[in-house]
Amino acid sequence: PPPGVDKVFVACMILLANVKSLTAGANVPVEKSGKVREKNREWAVCKKALLPDPKGFVEDLKGYIDCYTKGEVPLINFKEVRPILAIEGFTPEAIMGKNPAAAGLCNWVINIVIYYDVVSGVEPKRKALAEAKVTLSDATAKLAAVNEKVAQLQAKLAKLTAEYDAAA
Repeated sequence: PPPGVDKVFVACMILLANVKSLTAGANVPVEKSGKVREKNREWAVCKKALLPDPKGFVEDLKGYIDCYTKGEVPLINFKEVRPILAIEGFTPEAIMGKNPAAAGLCNWVINIVIYYDVVSGVEPKRKALAEAKVTLSDATAKLAAVNEKVAQLQAKLAKLTAEYDAAA
């Protein structure tokens, strides 16, 4: 393939690695740590792992977000793909002149990583919001109990004040 196109497929292979519910993901050779072996980050391996069934590969790409949402995508994939994203010329515009289909894949890789970054930033905030709602609910229940107790004490005080005034 033209220079740069091979890196697009390597990035796809890294993102799909160890995603067992995706056909291409199960075909990617990885180390025990889950990383794609350095020696396997080449066109011949990508072609063998990703392209024996091009329609299946496209379906795997379409189903990737669902797999991520279900927690099937190892987080190491996103760490491992970042050096490729940092390569000069790894942009859809630069790849478009070499291969329009690869430019679409390049765009997919970049957007999947952006999606991961956004979700990773939002998820802790969602958890914090859920915890804050529980804390607020508990505090509201305690406040209601205290307000009820204060109302009872004010009623008792009013009664005692009235008795005192009557006796005086």
